[in-house]
Amino acid sequence: MKIIKISLIILLIIFSVYYIMYELIDLPNPLISFSWQNVYIKGIGTFKIPRDWIVTQKNKTIFITDKPIEENGYKIYLAGVIIDKYDNNLKKDEINGKWLYYYSNDDFFKNVQFVEITNFNKIFSNNTYVGINKYNINENIKEIYYLDLRIYNGAIEFLSWDNLISEDILIEIAKTFDRE
Repeated sequence: MKIIKISLIILLIIFSVYYIMYELIDLPNPLISFSWQNVYIKGIGTFKIPRDWIVTQKNKTIFITDKPIEENGYKIYLAGVIIDKYDNNLKKDEINGKWLYYYSNDDFFKNVQFVEITNFNKIFSNNTYVGINKYNINENIKEIYYLDLRIYNGAIEFLSWDNLISEDILIEIAKTFDRE
C-alpha cells in the first residue's frame, strides 16, 4: 500500500511539473503535436494540424478543410494567404483593407476587407500571432479568429473562416510553427 501511495505522489509531482512547464513556456503540447500531421509550405516553414484535416494549396492560397474541396459540402477550418514578400510600396488605403485579395489574387478573398483589430490575444516566441479581428465579408461585419505565421519578410495569414475551431486549437497550431 505504501508503494502505491509513493507512486501516486511521484506521478502527481511529474504531472504538476509538466503542467507548470507547459503553461509557462510557449512550447507545443507534446501529446497533441505527436498525433498531428506536418504541413510544409515552401519558403515559409512547417506547422502541425490535426491528422484528419485536408490541406489544399493553389498558388498563394491555402485552404484547410474537413474534406477535399473538390467534394461538395466541405467545411473550411482555415483560409489563408501566403505573403512571401511584403510589398513595401503598398499603400493600405489604396487597397482599402483588402490585402488578402491583393497578395493572393484569388477571388475567394475578393469581398474580404479588414476592418479593425478586436483582440490581439497571443504572441509567441516563434513569431506567431493569434487573435480576433473584424472583417467585412460580403457586406457582413464578422469577428474572426486569425492566425499569423511570420517569417523575416513574409507570412501566412489564416482566418478561421466560420470560426469552426477554437482559440486553443489555433494556439496549438501557432506553437508548432517552425520557420524555414
